[in-house]
Amino acid sequence: MRTTIDLFAGAGGASIGLRSAGFHHELCVEKDKDAVSTLVAAGLPGVHGDVRHFIHYDNLKHIDLMWASPPCQAFSMAGERKGALDDRNGWPWTLDVIDHLQSRGIGPEYVICENVPGMTYHKSDCDRTDMFSCAGCYWEGWIQPQFKKRFKWLGAVMLNAADFGVAQHRKRVFLVAGPRPIPWPQKTHCSQDKVNQQRMFGAAMRPWVSIGTALGINTTIIGGGRNPTPDPNDKRTYRDITDEPSTTVAAVQIGNAGPFIVDEDSRKLTWRECAKLQGFPDDHPFEGDTQVSLYRQVGNAVCPVVSEVLGRCVMKTMDS
Repeated sequence: MRTTIDLFAGAGGASIGLRSAGFHHELCVEKDKDAVSTLVAAGLPGVHGDVRHFIHYDNLKHIDLMWASPPCQAFSMAGERKGALDDRNGWPWTLDVIDHLQSRGIGPEYVICENVPGMTYHKSDCDRTDMFSCAGCYWEGWIQPQFKKRFKWLGAVMLNAADFGVAQHRKRVFLVAGPRPIPWPQKTHCSQDKVNQQRMFGAAMRPWVSIGTALGINTTIIGGGRNPTPDPNDKRTYRDITDEPSTTVAAVQIGNAGPFIVDEDSRKLTWRECAKLQGFPDDHPFEGDTQVSLYRQVGNAVCPVVSEVLGRCVMKTMDS
């Protein structure tokens, strides 16, 4: 049985995807109490704590795969992008855990790290030498070299959840390290135009799953802005995309920052609707007493389908 641990596990999006890929979880570490309750309710070994506290790993015997989703606020385009100097930067913590496990000779054989695309972007005035405040420089000049010191092979890929049947455009960068290369997952979905083009050559791609299909609604406006009654004719901030995947579901839903629906009334998507757009099963047992907590757990999650396809690629390589 292949084993895994999940750092910064959140509400279990990555974990249930890896479980579907055939991995057995030994540990899921998360600091948000509500998210830990969600993990436990989902049958996962959720532990409330800081990933930097090595006591969490004392009882581990062997780890085949470690998943880590370091906090993205330090590098997200939606934030201040303080980069490596931000006290929420979890990349050094992730490497410390790897070093601790390797010093005990218990793995991990492979590591998958997930983060926002902004992790790889350079500042507009970057001179390619600022590793501390420019995310792109930090990614290229510090993060990747650190993993190369610890593993024989390192690869990185940008994946969009919509390309794997999730009803949401959600791009994330995935760093994978291990003893040898893995095959990258092959897209299963694309735009209707590309589907039509590929059919001419006998390809079997399927069209993206739309927000309308996923939620069973007909008129949808996804966007942002401060207008309490969004105007569907305002093309600057709102678009009718019922027939497209949703825009990225965020962790914070404030005012009319979206996502929201315009039909007879104007309303935001519920946290459960957002969870569906993330690809969570309808019965995933989210725990929490406040809407803020539930939206945060959903918006911060990894799409389970994406972690599953990556997990299968790692599993295939380890078993070959």
